[in-house]
Amino acid sequence: MIDCIKIYYAQIPDKPLNITINKARRDYVDSFKDAFAKAQRYWASVLLEKALADCYIDAKTCKLELTKSGKWICDGAKFSISHSKNLITVSVSSINHGVDVEYFDPNRFNFKLAQRIMTDTEKLLPPNDFTPEKVIELWTKKESIFKLGVYKKAISDILVEAYLTKTYAINLAGDKYVLSCATDNKSATFCKPKLIDLSK
Repeated sequence: MIDCIKIYYAQIPDKPLNITINKARRDYVDSFKDAFAKAQRYWASVLLEKALADCYIDAKTCKLELTKSGKWICDGAKFSISHSKNLITVSVSSINHGVDVEYFDPNRFNFKLAQRIMTDTEKLLPPNDFTPEKVIELWTKKESIFKLGVYKKAISDILVEAYLTKTYAINLAGDKYVLSCATDNKSATFCKPKLIDLSK
């Protein structure tokens, strides 16, 4: 039993993709043609195995499956994966949750994007709530809620306050990222994100 949502993150190392990983994940990684997309998913798989091992679960023997909805599941734990630019993150828990990370690009997280993802009520917020920092926080919260797999509507319909969320600012190799984790379990706790060095 994992009593909190454990969050791990890492920088994608400049190394060959030659570490043996779970076969289901390896087949998934190999389905990508783009080299960087493949590297993101490969190193996310390596990080997943390290995260599961930290929770006393062997990813090489546990049954990892990709559902029809595109969500990876495993017997023994619930996990979520996200990646953006050169950062990958994995969260693990015994309770349902989702994680999302985004590279902070002020030009992307602007008023126009805010209008696409906000509920009608959120659109009534004062103008200072439309800063890139506020928009990226809202985006990652809604994406992490969407990854719970319980929400079937558009991201603009998601009511963030109906869920328990936690957001972290992460600086890695000179880049700024925003990471959010969400759960529908209001009694859950979030462990501080743990940096894992995959270059070793």
